[in-house]
Amino acid sequence: YGDPDEVLATDWIPSIPGVNAPGNYETYAKDPYSYKAKHMEEAMSSGGNLYHPDVRPPGGE
Repeated sequence: YGDPDEVLATDWIPSIPGVNAPGNYETYAKDPYSYKAKHMEEAMSSGGNLYHPDVRPPGGE
């Protein structure tokens, strides 16, 4: 029921330093909460646009 590309699309892929994001996995693994808390704070302060880039206002960053 729907376009398979849309139905099976990935909305969000968590960033993990040293795996799919810049940084060192060993540092991240010692305290993942601090990394995730900082990342979520950045996302919230951007109005959520890091997670929903298609709803950005025209000409918006």
